[in-house]
Amino acid sequence: MIELQELKSYDDLPSISLDNVQENPFTEYLNLCFGLILDDIAKRTGKETELFDNMSTNEEHVIKEHEIQESLFSSLESIDYAIHFIESYGEKDYLKSDFISFEKFAAYHYDVVCHKVSTVKDLFFKLTNHTYNLRLGNEECKWKNIKKNENIINNSVLFDLFNANEKLNSEIKDKRNDSSHEGKQAIPFSYDIRLYFWTVEANEVLSHSMQSNPIYERNSFEYSNQINLAKEETLKEIGVIRYNTFAITKCILCSLSERIIENVKQLLPDLDKIFMESLAKAE
Repeated sequence: MIELQELKSYDDLPSISLDNVQENPFTEYLNLCFGLILDDIAKRTGKETELFDNMSTNEEHVIKEHEIQESLFSSLESIDYAIHFIESYGEKDYLKSDFISFEKFAAYHYDVVCHKVSTVKDLFFKLTNHTYNLRLGNEECKWKNIKKNENIINNSVLFDLFNANEKLNSEIKDKRNDSSHEGKQAIPFSYDIRLYFWTVEANEVLSHSMQSNPIYERNSFEYSNQINLAKEETLKEIGVIRYNTFAITKCILCSLSERIIENVKQLLPDLDKIFMESLAKAE
């Protein structure tokens, strides 16, 4: 498990990639089990297609676990996509025929990040529900119901991580709710930069009736400078959100690793035997 601490400054952030997150005992074990299950089904049925139609109930349980995990990684990947799109926004994008102002562009992708952080939290609960076989329905995989099963789960580290995640993302949760329920999108840069962009829009509206101020024109040096400043602020804020989300994900997966191994031993003992033999050979 990597050390988890609250990091609020972009300058404090260690490097972490999706590959780093996936380097954990839970994922490594589950991915190998997934591959072994598909290989075994192909051998015993003689089919390399329709594999998912020829599973036992126990195999389906492990495959479902893998499916939730992949949805989790896909959500993390979407956060990286949002960062990539913002980084790719050019200061001369105003010349494009389908021009979208940076403030709207940044707000959209920041909104994606806030929603994906919320999705990640939901998937933590779904993964916990499945790993501990709590039998909660999809809509019941909420914090209050996971909390009710704390004694059954009996994993204090996991609950410490859930509480840490709630603390780290409380503001993001509010922004996500404002977007989903009120239609309000947050813009992650300072008031001075927002004021400049508002003035640019006002300047364009009034340009047909009065002389335009060149400082607030989109082809000006100042406009390019403000975009670069806004991009820097946006990327720094999302960078902190990204690191915290990626780090907590790796920690939570590590905390579930012992349980997934126990599950496979009970559900598919022959599969676990193959896994242990492969480990022995690797050593």
